[in-house]
Amino acid sequence: MEAYNHTLDRLFEEGFEVVPNVGNTEIGIKCFSNGSKFVILQRWEITTTIQRVNEEASILRDSLLRNRMNAWNAYYLICEAGDRPISEEIAYSIERDPKALRKYVIRSALDLQRIPFLDSEELTKKEASIELLTSIQMTKTITQLIEYIRQHDGERRKLNQKELETAIIEIEKMDGGLVQ
Repeated sequence: MEAYNHTLDRLFEEGFEVVPNVGNTEIGIKCFSNGSKFVILQRWEITTTIQRVNEEASILRDSLLRNRMNAWNAYYLICEAGDRPISEEIAYSIERDPKALRKYVIRSALDLQRIPFLDSEELTKKEASIELLTSIQMTKTITQLIEYIRQHDGERRKLNQKELETAIIEIEKMDGGLVQ
Protein backbone atom coordinates (compact mmCIF):
# COMPACT_ATOMS: atom_id res chain seq x y z
CA MET A 1 0.00 0.00 0.00
CA GLU A 2 1.38 3.42 -0.85
CA ALA A 3 2.37 5.79 1.96
CA TYR A 4 -0.50 8.21 1.33
CA ASN A 5 -3.21 5.55 1.65
CA HIS A 6 -1.56 4.00 4.69
CA THR A 7 -1.36 7.41 6.41
CA LEU A 8 -4.96 8.18 5.51
CA ASP A 9 -6.12 4.86 7.00
CA ARG A 10 -4.07 5.51 10.16
CA LEU A 11 -5.62 8.96 10.61
CA PHE A 12 -9.13 7.52 10.38
CA GLU A 13 -8.17 4.76 12.87
CA GLU A 14 -7.11 7.47 15.32
CA GLY A 15 -10.43 9.31 15.01
CA PHE A 16 -9.38 12.12 12.68
CA GLU A 17 -12.07 13.60 10.46
CA VAL A 18 -11.84 15.72 7.31
CA VAL A 19 -11.97 19.48 7.92
CA PRO A 20 -13.70 21.22 5.01
CA ASN A 21 -12.48 24.46 3.42
CA VAL A 22 -8.83 24.01 4.40
CA GLY A 23 -6.30 22.79 1.88
CA ASN A 24 -6.42 22.34 -1.84
CA THR A 25 -7.96 19.05 -2.87
CA GLU A 26 -7.09 19.74 -6.52
CA ILE A 27 -3.42 19.14 -5.73
CA GLY A 28 -4.06 16.40 -3.16
CA ILE A 29 -4.03 18.45 0.05
CA LYS A 30 -6.62 17.60 2.73
CA CYS A 31 -6.95 18.76 6.34
CA PHE A 32 -7.97 16.47 9.21
CA SER A 33 -8.62 17.05 12.90
CA ASN A 34 -9.32 14.99 15.98
CA GLY A 35 -10.45 18.02 17.97
CA SER A 36 -7.04 18.94 19.36
CA LYS A 37 -4.59 18.28 16.51
CA PHE A 38 -4.69 19.25 12.87
CA VAL A 39 -3.04 17.21 10.15
CA ILE A 40 -2.56 18.46 6.64
CA LEU A 41 -2.01 15.54 4.32
CA GLN A 42 -0.52 15.93 0.85
CA ARG A 43 0.11 13.41 -1.91
CA TRP A 44 3.55 13.86 -3.43
CA GLU A 45 2.94 12.99 -7.04
CA ILE A 46 4.87 15.74 -8.74
CA THR A 47 8.41 16.92 -8.52
CA THR A 48 8.54 20.11 -6.53
CA THR A 49 11.12 22.19 -4.71
CA ILE A 50 11.71 22.51 -0.98
CA GLN A 51 10.96 26.21 -1.36
CA ARG A 52 7.54 25.40 -2.85
CA VAL A 53 6.77 23.01 0.04
CA ASN A 54 7.61 25.79 2.51
CA GLU A 55 5.39 28.23 0.60
CA GLU A 56 2.52 25.72 0.70
CA ALA A 57 3.09 25.17 4.43
CA SER A 58 2.90 28.92 5.00
CA ILE A 59 -0.30 29.23 2.95
CA LEU A 60 -1.85 26.29 4.83
CA ARG A 61 -0.87 27.75 8.20
CA ASP A 62 -2.52 31.05 7.22
CA SER A 63 -5.62 29.14 6.15
CA LEU A 64 -5.80 27.41 9.53
CA LEU A 65 -5.47 30.73 11.34
CA ARG A 66 -8.14 32.38 9.14
CA ASN A 67 -10.49 29.52 10.03
CA ARG A 68 -9.72 30.06 13.74
CA MET A 69 -7.92 26.74 14.08
CA ASN A 70 -4.88 26.10 16.26
CA ALA A 71 -1.99 26.26 13.80
CA TRP A 72 0.47 25.68 16.66
CA ASN A 73 -0.78 22.12 16.95
CA ALA A 74 -0.75 21.33 13.23
CA TYR A 75 1.33 18.83 11.29
CA TYR A 76 2.05 18.80 7.57
CA LEU A 77 2.45 15.22 6.32
CA ILE A 78 3.85 14.92 2.82
CA CYS A 79 3.26 11.41 1.55
CA GLU A 80 4.99 9.62 -1.26
CA ALA A 81 2.46 8.44 -3.84
CA GLY A 82 2.47 7.02 -7.29
CA ASP A 83 5.81 6.61 -9.04
CA ARG A 84 7.47 9.78 -7.70
CA PRO A 85 9.80 8.74 -4.86
CA ILE A 86 11.06 11.35 -2.43
CA SER A 87 14.81 11.22 -2.01
CA GLU A 88 16.43 11.01 1.42
CA GLU A 89 18.08 14.40 0.85
CA ILE A 90 14.79 16.15 0.02
CA ALA A 91 12.97 14.46 2.91
CA TYR A 92 15.68 15.58 5.34
CA SER A 93 15.64 19.16 4.04
CA ILE A 94 11.86 19.43 4.25
CA GLU A 95 11.64 18.07 7.79
CA ARG A 96 14.51 20.13 9.17
CA ASP A 97 13.04 23.45 8.03
CA PRO A 98 10.98 24.79 10.96
CA LYS A 99 9.09 27.44 8.97
CA ALA A 100 5.28 27.58 9.07
CA LEU A 101 4.33 24.03 10.20
CA ARG A 102 5.92 20.88 11.60
CA LYS A 103 6.60 18.80 8.52
CA TYR A 104 7.07 15.06 8.13
CA VAL A 105 7.83 13.17 4.93
CA ILE A 106 6.11 9.79 4.87
CA ARG A 107 7.65 7.31 2.46
CA SER A 108 6.51 4.10 4.15
CA ALA A 109 4.37 2.86 7.03
CA LEU A 110 7.49 2.86 9.23
CA ASP A 111 7.73 6.64 8.93
CA LEU A 112 4.47 6.95 10.87
CA GLN A 113 6.34 5.77 13.97
CA ARG A 114 8.18 9.10 14.00
CA ILE A 115 4.93 11.02 14.49
CA PRO A 116 4.14 11.01 18.21
CA PHE A 117 0.35 10.78 18.01
CA LEU A 118 0.36 8.13 15.25
CA ASP A 119 3.04 5.85 16.70
CA SER A 120 1.21 2.70 17.79
CA GLU A 121 4.14 1.72 20.06
CA GLU A 122 3.95 5.08 21.83
CA LEU A 123 0.19 4.68 22.32
CA THR A 124 0.73 1.22 23.81
CA LYS A 125 3.34 2.65 26.22
CA LYS A 126 0.93 5.40 27.32
CA GLU A 127 -1.88 2.92 27.83
CA ALA A 128 0.43 0.69 29.88
CA SER A 129 1.56 3.60 32.08
CA ILE A 130 -2.05 4.66 32.68
CA GLU A 131 -2.92 1.06 33.56
CA LEU A 132 0.04 0.91 35.96
CA LEU A 133 -0.95 4.20 37.56
CA THR A 134 -4.50 3.03 38.20
CA SER A 135 -3.30 -0.26 39.71
CA ILE A 136 -1.00 1.41 42.28
CA GLN A 137 -2.38 1.69 45.79
CA MET A 138 -2.79 5.44 46.24
CA THR A 139 -1.01 6.25 49.49
CA LYS A 140 -0.66 9.81 50.71
CA THR A 141 2.96 9.92 49.55
CA ILE A 142 2.17 8.67 46.04
CA THR A 143 -0.73 11.11 45.75
CA GLN A 144 1.59 13.97 46.73
CA LEU A 145 4.23 12.83 44.24
CA ILE A 146 1.69 12.67 41.41
CA GLU A 147 0.39 16.13 42.32
CA TYR A 148 3.96 17.52 42.31
CA ILE A 149 4.60 15.99 38.86
CA ARG A 150 1.39 17.51 37.48
CA GLN A 151 2.12 20.94 38.98
CA HIS A 152 5.55 20.94 37.32
CA ASP A 153 4.27 19.94 33.85
CA GLY A 154 5.54 16.37 34.25
CA GLU A 155 2.66 15.00 32.19
CA ARG A 156 4.00 16.76 29.09
CA ARG A 157 7.74 16.61 29.62
CA LYS A 158 10.35 14.54 31.39
CA LEU A 159 11.36 16.03 34.75
CA ASN A 160 15.10 16.36 35.24
CA GLN A 161 17.08 14.78 38.11
CA LYS A 162 17.09 17.98 40.21
CA GLU A 163 13.29 18.35 39.94
CA LEU A 164 12.77 14.75 41.05
CA GLU A 165 15.13 15.16 43.98
CA THR A 166 13.28 18.34 45.03
CA ALA A 167 9.96 16.48 44.83
CA ILE A 168 11.23 13.69 47.06
CA ILE A 169 12.66 16.16 49.62
CA GLU A 170 9.39 18.14 49.72
CA ILE A 171 7.30 15.00 50.16
CA GLU A 172 9.61 13.70 52.89
CA LYS A 173 9.23 17.01 54.74
CA MET A 174 5.42 16.80 54.41
CA ASP A 175 5.42 13.28 55.82
CA GLY A 176 7.56 14.39 58.77
CA GLY A 177 10.61 12.48 57.61
CA LEU A 178 14.11 13.79 58.06
CA VAL A 179 16.00 14.53 54.87
CA GLN A 180 19.65 15.40 54.96
